[in-house]
Amino acid sequence: MIKAILFDFGGVITTRGYLLWMKEEIPNFEKNKLFYDELSDKYDLGMITHDEFTRIIAKESDVDKNIIWKKIFKKIKVNKELLKIINKLKKNYKIALLTNFHINH
Repeated sequence: MIKAILFDFGGVITTRGYLLWMKEEIPNFEKNKLFYDELSDKYDLGMITHDEFTRIIAKESDVDKNIIWKKIFKKIKVNKELLKIINKLKKNYKIALLTNFHINH
């Protein structure tokens, strides 16, 4: 019997804003996609700090590191349809959120 349902946050309940932003703002993103995928994975897994990640993408995009996250946060969209489903599910199941999103998010 199912008693609980777990949801991930980034890429499930919300878009992964920094990936969307990087695709638009970093020249040759697609050409170097493997590098950025690995960079994102390192950040998500806590292998590099928030500041390290920010410094690298600021350099790659030539955008001031002090404004990057304001731009990235604009790319984060909530999946409202999924939230409706979750609200229905929580009547019968325990709902949990698991995330490796950085505390700054």
